[in-house]
Amino acid sequence: MREGSATPLARATPEESIRTLPTTEGRVAREDALTTSTRTRAYSGKVWLFAERSGRLFVVALALVAAFAIDWLLVPTSYPVAAAYGVSLILAAYLLASPAMVAALGGVALLLSMTSNLLQAAPTAALAGNNAGLLAIGALAFLLARQRKITDATANENARLYGQARQHERELAILLDVSQTVSSTLELRPLLGVILDQLKTVVDYSAAAIYVGPDADEYRLHEYRGPLPREDVVGRGVSPEASRIIHAAIARAGPVIVENRADETPLMLAPGGSGKPLAPEAVGHGRAVLWLPIITRGAVIGALGVVHPQPGYYTERHGQLAMAFAQQVGSALENARLYEQAQGRAVLEERQRLARELHDSVSQVLYSIALNSASAAALRASDPERATALQNDVHELAGVGLAEMRALIFELRPESLEREGLVSALHKQADAVQARHAIAVRVSAVEEPEMPLAAKEALYRVAQEALQNLAKHAQAQSVELALEQIGSDVILRIKDDGRGFDADRSFPGHLGLHSMRERMAGVGGTLHIQSSLGRGTCIEARLPLAATVEHALHS
Repeated sequence: MREGSATPLARATPEESIRTLPTTEGRVAREDALTTSTRTRAYSGKVWLFAERSGRLFVVALALVAAFAIDWLLVPTSYPVAAAYGVSLILAAYLLASPAMVAALGGVALLLSMTSNLLQAAPTAALAGNNAGLLAIGALAFLLARQRKITDATANENARLYGQARQHERELAILLDVSQTVSSTLELRPLLGVILDQLKTVVDYSAAAIYVGPDADEYRLHEYRGPLPREDVVGRGVSPEASRIIHAAIARAGPVIVENRADETPLMLAPGGSGKPLAPEAVGHGRAVLWLPIITRGAVIGALGVVHPQPGYYTERHGQLAMAFAQQVGSALENARLYEQAQGRAVLEERQRLARELHDSVSQVLYSIALNSASAAALRASDPERATALQNDVHELAGVGLAEMRALIFELRPESLEREGLVSALHKQADAVQARHAIAVRVSAVEEPEMPLAAKEALYRVAQEALQNLAKHAQAQSVELALEQIGSDVILRIKDDGRGFDADRSFPGHLGLHSMRERMAGVGGTLHIQSSLGRGTCIEARLPLAATVEHALHS
C-alpha cells in the first residue's frame, strides 16, 4: 500500500469483539496454556538440538576415525593424507556449530579426495579408501549443515511463538486490569485517563484523545494525553465532517489507519475540495494515525484516536488491541450514563416524597395556623375565651410545624446528623411523629455513640422508616424508641403497641422493612423483627462497632 493511504480494518461489532475475547478467565487460561505449551516446545527443541548435535558429531568422528584407520592400514607411509584426516576431524569438532562452516568442511573433504587422485600414480586400494572416506565425510558434512539449518529454524520459530505468547499474556493482563477498573468505579474522568495510560503500554502513541457525542452534531473531547496542556483541549468540539478520518471510523464502525497523514490523502482532506489537511488539534502531533469508534449497545457514541511520529507505525494488530480498549471506554461511558440516570431518578423520587410530606404535614399545619389566626381575630371582641383557645391552638400548631420542618431538614441535609449527632436526630424525628400523628413517642438513648457517619445515617434511616410505617399502618397509641450500647454492639429498638402483623406473610409496609434490612447489611449490621397480630411490633437494629470500623476502612 502506498504511503499515506488509509487502511480500513475489518468491521468489528461489539458482539464479534466479545466472541474474540469471551471471558477474562477463559482468555487467561488459554494464554497460560499457550505459554506453557510454547515454553515446553522451546525447551524440548533445545534438548533435541543438543542431542542431535552430539549424535551427529559422534557419527562424523566415527567416520573420520574409520577412514583414518583404513588409510593407516593400507598405506602406512601416506602420512600427509592421514594428517589431512586428523585435521578434518579437528575442524568437524570445532566448526560444527555453524552450518556454513560444516558445509565448508564438506567441501574441504571433497577437495582432499580430488587431491589424493592427483598425488597417486596409479589406482590402489589406499586411493579407493581415501576417496571413500573423504566422500563420506563431505556427504555427512553437507547433510549436517542442512539438518542444522532446519534445527535452527525450528528453534527460532519456537522462540518467536514464545515471545508472542508472552506478549499476548501481557496484553490480556492489561485488558483485565482495565476491565476491573471500569467495573469498580463510576468516576468517569479518572477512569478514562487510566484507560488511555494503559493503552499506551500496548499501543504506543505521542498523543491520544477520546471524543464523545454527538452533541448538537458535534463531538467533544472528554480526555486527552499528549504534549498540549490538557485544560486547553478538553471540552473542545470537533465536527465529524471537519475530520474525514473520524467520520470514516464512525461510519464504518471499525478501526481506520492512515500511514502518513502528512500526505494529502482523501481521508485527510477537508470537505469541499479545499485541499488543506484537517485533523483535531488534540492529535496533531504525529504522522501515523489510528482512529476507532466507541460503540455501546450497537450505537457509535464517540471515537478514540492515537497518533505516532513514525509513518506507517500502526498495523492491523494495533487496531485490534485499541478496539478492545475502545470497548472499555464505551462500557465506562455507559456505566456513567446509567449512574447519572439512576441519580436523577433518585433525586426526582426524593423530591416527590418531600413534596408529599410538605403537603401532608407542614402545608396543612400552616393552613390551620392561618385559619385559626383569622378566627381568633374575628372572635376577639365577641367571644374572648374562644379567641384565646384558638390562639393557644396556633401556638401548638406552630410547634408541630417546627418539628416537621426540623425532621425534613435532617432528611435534606445529612451534615446536620454529623454536626448534631444521632441522639439529637432521633429526638427530633420522634417529636415530628408525635406532633404529626398524635402518637406518644418516648425516647431513651445513651450518650452519642462513637461510629462512622454512614453507620449513624443507617440507624437514623431505620428509625425514620419504622416510625413512618407504624404511623401509617400500626394504629399504635404509644411507641418506645431506645438507643443503647451492649458490649461492642449498638442497638436501636422501636417498639409499638399497635395491631401487629404476621411477619411470614405479605403486609403493609413490607417494602420498607426490606429497605431497612438492606441499609443495615450495607454497614455490617442486622435487623430483627418480632410481631404478631394484636400484640404490636418490635424492630431491633444491631450494629457491631467492629463491623462499622471495617466498613469505614473499606469505604
